[in-house]
Amino acid sequence: MLFSETNFEEVTPIQAYGENFFRICHKKVRGGIFVFSHIIRSWHGFKDFSFLEEDLSSMEMLFIGTGKNHNHVDKTFNSVLIDSGVVLEVFSTPVACRAYNVTISGHRKVGALLAPILGN
Repeated sequence: MLFSETNFEEVTPIQAYGENFFRICHKKVRGGIFVFSHIIRSWHGFKDFSFLEEDLSSMEMLFIGTGKNHNHVDKTFNSVLIDSGVVLEVFSTPVACRAYNVTISGHRKVGALLAPILGN
């Protein structure tokens, strides 16, 4: 079977992830990240709202990766995002990475806020 390479156009896919890193634009980034369209910035956990400084008006949804396992998001964090008009979906980080890539391949405007995957 022949496969064709996905054209992500002007959005940035997550190329790889592993213990405490993500590979984006052929660069290894350590720690948590925020990705939306062409924006890539570090993210320092659920008390860090600096990503809201970006223009997110066209973002349809934000996938949140909570690390190695799926965890509930802090109520304050959840409230701030909802009050900002952000629709969110919470997964483990590996699932959030895959959901983000699949969704942007369909040319949807989504972002990903990803906690790093840490060892035991």
